[in-house]
Amino acid sequence: MKTTTWILGVLALTAVSSAEAQDRRTLTAEQRAELQRRQEAMRSAPRPIEGINSIWIDELTWMEVRDEIASGTTIGIIATGGVEQNGPYVAGGKHNYVLEAMCDAIARELGNALCAPVMKYVPEGDPENIRYPGTLSVRQETFRMVLEDVANSLKSQGFTDVVFIGDSGGNQNGMSETAARLNEHWEGAARAHYSSIVATTDPERIRARQRIEAGLYSINEVELGPLERTLEIGRELIAYRTGITVRAIRESLAR
Repeated sequence: MKTTTWILGVLALTAVSSAEAQDRRTLTAEQRAELQRRQEAMRSAPRPIEGINSIWIDELTWMEVRDEIASGTTIGIIATGGVEQNGPYVAGGKHNYVLEAMCDAIARELGNALCAPVMKYVPEGDPENIRYPGTLSVRQETFRMVLEDVANSLKSQGFTDVVFIGDSGGNQNGMSETAARLNEHWEGAARAHYSSIVATTDPERIRARQRIEAGLYSINEVELGPLERTLEIGRELIAYRTGITVRAIRESLAR
């Protein structure tokens, strides 16, 4: 019953939004001017409460994002991961977990960046012929259109540099080509950048406990333990990769 009520609520909201959109198309010039005045007043309204310490756009309110942009946050980062088979020990969302740590570290190191939610649906092969259970795929053209739409969303609200980063090999060409297409389309009004980062294993998603209990916590007969050392190496890798990626982004911004 609760599910049905929620769905009906969403449908009702959708209907209202559609009606408002239709009304705006039929407004007179004076009515459109008044609507714009009210919208501008709303956009300039002060925040009623303090914001939170997050670099993730989906964790912030629209006022918090607005104020971040106004205070000099000009870089929007779009990270692409994926859901694919990673062998018997590693979770299918490995790339997403890596990017959650990486994007947070990169944005904080840059100091003037926010991250869009990690894109989890990426090209992993023909969606109609998935070889391994648990793999989720979209077509290349779908992937590129989503990249383009999200990048345009960031540009439209004031971000002047949009950076694509990816942790999976299959994403790289789509991000590179989308960045090039956006730069041509934007004609200097904003800039799109592409930075590739190599994959690493997220220690918390490699079934460490189960592998230790089964005597399988090793690679090529080299023991990975103790677990604390694995976590320490993971943190060191994040710091190392963050440094490389931030330098690449700053070099791209300087060009």
